[in-house]
Amino acid sequence: MEGSVQRIQPLKNIVQHAIALNSGTALDKDGIVWTWGNRRNMPYSGKPDKLRTKIDAQPATRQLSLKINSAYVASNPGPIQMNGVTLVPLRVLFESIGAKVNYVNDKITISYGKQVLEIKVYDTKAVMNGKNLKMNAAPTSYQGKTYVPVRFISEALGAAVEWDPADSCVVLKLPIAASK
Repeated sequence: MEGSVQRIQPLKNIVQHAIALNSGTALDKDGIVWTWGNRRNMPYSGKPDKLRTKIDAQPATRQLSLKINSAYVASNPGPIQMNGVTLVPLRVLFESIGAKVNYVNDKITISYGKQVLEIKVYDTKAVMNGKNLKMNAAPTSYQGKTYVPVRFISEALGAAVEWDPADSCVVLKLPIAASK
């Protein structure tokens, strides 16, 4: 019955939850998201439904940092990891290597030497010097900044990418000619 109070099956090991008048969502310690109520005008069955997607949420143990050649690049927030992919703030990365970043509507154009890369936030399609490519993850917006998948973007522009686990640091190695 719409708007009436109904008891739901008890859920265990809940670490986060959000409840509205006719629906709710909960995350358990195993990363399973549970929902209940009147979402998308579906009738309420009286018990929670398990969403089909498991959330891969990992607590950060250390803040990630970014180094280009041998110099640390300051950024707050710094690099992030989402679903196993490391992303870095777009403008911080490209301005620190001398690339030009241009936003026109939802298209972002990055010019670096003779390389021209075109991307869009939330889209895995990219165009590099007129050639269509697919990124391993879509650029995203986080805390008001555009983040890009560091490995794809850097390698597309000719940089090698390494991970320094001791310092939780993404290390980009630019060719000497490109870094001038």
